[in-house]
Amino acid sequence: MKNQQVTLGTVVGLVVAVGLSQGTSHWVKGWVGNQMERQALTSNPFPSDSPMHKPFEQHMGAVIKMPAWEARFKDVSGEQASQIGGNLSRQGMRRLDNALLERRMVIMTQLLNKMDDRACAQVVKGASVLQSHSEKNDLINHIAQLDEAAINDWWQMTAEAVKSELQNTPAPKLDSEQVTLGLRTLVQKLPPQEGDRFVTILEALDPAKPKVQTFSDREVCWVGRTLYKEAQTLVPAQKQAIARALVNE
Repeated sequence: MKNQQVTLGTVVGLVVAVGLSQGTSHWVKGWVGNQMERQALTSNPFPSDSPMHKPFEQHMGAVIKMPAWEARFKDVSGEQASQIGGNLSRQGMRRLDNALLERRMVIMTQLLNKMDDRACAQVVKGASVLQSHSEKNDLINHIAQLDEAAINDWWQMTAEAVKSELQNTPAPKLDSEQVTLGLRTLVQKLPPQEGDRFVTILEALDPAKPKVQTFSDREVCWVGRTLYKEAQTLVPAQKQAIARALVNE
């Protein structure tokens, strides 16, 4: 891949991974179709009238010209480009500062609220369930419907995550104790029955645990919306810890 080119598959990989990376703390472990065409597009794959065009150019434009980026994408297929792009942004998210990760929670709240229960539940369960070309494009369409500031910040986070991963920027340490305290506080803020339900469903989403009970898309989506929304009301140390847990691997 030439340094001034980026494939559609790469962009989809970036979009999916940066939005849907899920945390692996002991509380939230595992949480939070058609092959992509190899057609090389210009450095900005979004048309000029798309709300994604300007923020992509502003934030990703310099990143895709980095020698390290070019090296990662040399002689790869479109499907491989999508996977590589996703890995860069997903792994790079844990390297971001607290301010960007807190902003991510706000944007994820907006995104989940715009989705129907099925699409929202897919996001909550993790990006790996978004298998088909149409599902991934649907996610991009939802992002494009966010307000201008949210779209801009989304691509800023994407670019910073990819750049941080390429440069191997040290990742701040996750404070597991504050994650636990924060989630405990969050549950206590809910009505008792909702708190019990929240914990039960959240634990059921842990892939490391046996599946003894399944829940509807509406229930899974409710947990995701509740987690992202209510985490923003916590004291700074707890809020920052949960924001980081949601992107840690």
